[in-house]
Amino acid sequence: MSYCHRCSGNEANVYYSFGGSFKGVGDKLDLNNWEQDSTLAANGDGAARTSQGSQRSAHIMYKTAYLKHFHTGCLDVNFEPTPQPVPVPTFSPKPTVLQAPIIMATYDPALKVPF
Repeated sequence: MSYCHRCSGNEANVYYSFGGSFKGVGDKLDLNNWEQDSTLAANGDGAARTSQGSQRSAHIMYKTAYLKHFHTGCLDVNFEPTPQPVPVPTFSPKPTVLQAPIIMATYDPALKVPF
């Protein structure tokens, strides 16, 4: 664990890296074809080296992923995903409007009310 962020320079002292990268030539499974991250190797300012063989981390990550894929196919990417059914729009039936029969009220003059 490091407390570099607590020193002068704060968060600028923290450098995010996987430690190295593939040189681009040769077999990626061979550690000799990987190089250290130059910023890590030179401590960011050309001072004494702070990391020895930092490319090993990146190489091990690659090798682990490659071997898992080789043995299990767990990293296979399906570029043609299974087509999903297209939903068919559904329409609700229109409500049936019932009309009440029109009835004329008759007025009873004796009771003075409609009936």
